[in-house]
Amino acid sequence: VVVRAGGQPLQGLEVSVADLRNEAGEVLPSADIELYWVRYVEVRVPSQNRVTKPGWWPDPLVPTDVVPQLDVPAGQNQPVWVTVHVPASCAAGAYCGALSLRGRDGPLAQVPIAVHVRPVSLPDRPTMRATAALYYPGVRDWLNAHCRTEGEPYAEDSEEWAQLQRRYYEYLLRYRLCGYELPVPLESPAADAYLTDPRVHSFRLPWRLDEPEYFGPLVAK
Repeated sequence: VVVRAGGQPLQGLEVSVADLRNEAGEVLPSADIELYWVRYVEVRVPSQNRVTKPGWWPDPLVPTDVVPQLDVPAGQNQPVWVTVHVPASCAAGAYCGALSLRGRDGPLAQVPIAVHVRPVSLPDRPTMRATAALYYPGVRDWLNAHCRTEGEPYAEDSEEWAQLQRRYYEYLLRYRLCGYELPVPLESPAADAYLTDPRVHSFRLPWRLDEPEYFGPLVAK
């Protein structure tokens, strides 16, 4: 969905979605629908792709629950990315509803949306082992440099950073990807939930050459 401001800036743009329903009244819950602001990155030195000119390119997806509203400059676009996760219990069929757009001065529009659920189910355990290079120290350093410019930076041993690591990892799991490392220490009780999760098919083991007995209790699990 692309929202375009006219001759005047659009202030306080917000977007929301309600439950989707089929003709029988069955529900695809709004809790399974994620909304993102599509943001842009200025590319000043083009890479060797088919378009070799500088400009602003859509790239990061910012969750609307993190940034609830945006201002859109006059004459510019603000795309909204919609992701629907269909529960395994959801019956096949067409589910309809609407995106609600609001500005600072009140409602703007209702945009109809429809999702067609097919009568197939994906297995809990992925059949293709796909991993993503997720390096938590690098992510923390980047966030501290670019996003935590005010207040205290994320500390390595803070609960706030621990929660954010888990959020990154579980986001990948929702897309059937595994991060290189678990978001919790492998020997901790918190790791058991990931070690028994059928979606977790692989992860990188810690470097423990100086502790030959380290893996014994873990393998015994």
